Amino acid sequence: MVQSFSGWWMGRTVSAVAALLLVAAPVHGQDAGGDREAVLAVVHTLFDGMRARDGAVVGGVFHESAQMFRTPQMGEDGTVRGGSVAGFISAVGGGTEVWDEPVWDPVIQVRDNLATVWVKYAFYLDGDFSHCGVDAFMMARTNEGWKIIALADTSQQEDCEMPPDR
Repeated sequence: MVQSFSGWWMGRTVSAVAALLLVAAPVHGQDAGGDREAVLAVVHTLFDGMRARDGAVVGGVFHESAQMFRTPQMGEDGTVRGGSVAGFISAVGGGTEVWDEPVWDPVIQVRDNLATVWVKYAFYLDGDFSHCGVDAFMMARTNEGWKIIALADTSQQEDCEMPPDR
């Protein structure tokens, strides 16, 4: 059987366009088996552990190689500050003040074994407002479940958006 050039070309073109559409489809809506909920649960576990001053709970959500960063505030010298996850865990577990960090409006993206969460927050120290900003989490799926591999935040004390329930 002889196929015309135009028939062959049309078939190849349709196949190529279909493949391109599959590759270019947005992934932010994908949810394989509740991954979005599982990723957000890690974020909530972190903040529940902070409120409870439970270093073991807080430590359990981080990957052993995780890193933390704080971006500079407007007007600062532009230095991004790195922090020790171990130091953070120790501060949470060793303190007496209540750290309360409500979060809202999460934007969650999951693809394969990688996830990101971008969430607004306000931080209260013993019930008093301290600062606000955005937390940006990067997570990886491990044999133990989703773990935070990087956490960066902004911090400001003025022009803060407050949590809807406060």
